[in-house]
Amino acid sequence: MHQEQELIKRLNQTIGTKGKKEIMEWMGQENISLSLLFALTDYKADPKVAFHAAWLFEEIILLDLSQIKPFIFSFLDQFPTVNNRSVRRHFSKILCKLLEANANNQTTKLPESLLEVLRTFNFESIVESLFDWIIDTKEKVGVKVWCMESLYYLSIRYPWISDELEPQISFLGKTGSAAILSRQRKIKKLLKFQ
Repeated sequence: MHQEQELIKRLNQTIGTKGKKEIMEWMGQENISLSLLFALTDYKADPKVAFHAAWLFEEIILLDLSQIKPFIFSFLDQFPTVNNRSVRRHFSKILCKLLEANANNQTTKLPESLLEVLRTFNFESIVESLFDWIIDTKEKVGVKVWCMESLYYLSIRYPWISDELEPQISFLGKTGSAAILSRQRKIKKLLKFQ
């Protein structure tokens, strides 16, 4: 319990890249489990703690995607219910990187058992959330770009997504930022080769 309270205290501070690295080093020294960090991504008592937990969780997972294996079902089940917009950015990036590795059958990044989960999991509620977040005018650009790319990777398995995705990204491109326009071009190009 002491470790959890200390981690919450550290996550509740303003942390930049240096602070993030310090917390990650402290977690390693104190043997803080990744499961505790993942649990704090849904910390309702303080959105800042949840945001910082998600940021660190993303950083650690992206170092080695296979580390998500113990959490994959919890992560996928929790994904559509994330209400904290700052957490969404980190979760949508993790999802995108997992789907990309799966689409490219990257067994060097993901063990076969994890690829199998991604091949067989029912992503319908996640697809719905991804589209909802793309059309939400209050959603952050960082979330939208990862959602667009995730939907592209999911369109390989669910071909109907392509028909819905193209008009959505075209609409976003009319008023979008440079990041939206860049990702829009990438996704449109990928959709043409499908």
